[in-house]
Amino acid sequence: MMVIERIQMEFLGIKKVKYFGFQIIAEATLLDALVLEHLSTIILFL
Repeated sequence: MMVIERIQMEFLGIKKVKYFGFQIIAEATLLDALVLEHLSTIILFL
């Protein structure tokens, strides 16, 4: 089930990159920054 969802999400991601290009890249970069910030917060609590 998860594999199918993942393939669907990757396919949608590829389509979005084709249509929106830089907007998606900017959102992904922001998301990465938030994830890294979250991970660094978790590391501080360990």
